[in-house]
Amino acid sequence: MRHSPCAFDQHDISSIFFEVDGRPCLCIITDIDFAMRLVASAGTRAVAIGSRVVVTELNGAMSRVHLHVDYESALAHAQNIHEQMYPATIRDLAIEND
Repeated sequence: MRHSPCAFDQHDISSIFFEVDGRPCLCIITDIDFAMRLVASAGTRAVAIGSRVVVTELNGAMSRVHLHVDYESALAHAQNIHEQMYPATIRDLAIEND
């Protein structure tokens, strides 16, 4: 994973660079409209623009980014990651009805 380009950092735009099947990809996390204008003004042509839901897995020194095409699969994946990291939390949760 590479760092955001300087222009994004200067404008407090959060982004993540990665590769999918050998192709460079940029995931813009905040201020998407403004970031797209910056990219266009720099003369960079986007080959494909799509929307994905990002699930970030932080496990010690390791950081992984998972992209999902829909919210439901992202939520299920995030819950799975949480269960792996904190297995007793879900199991020991008591639900009380009023």
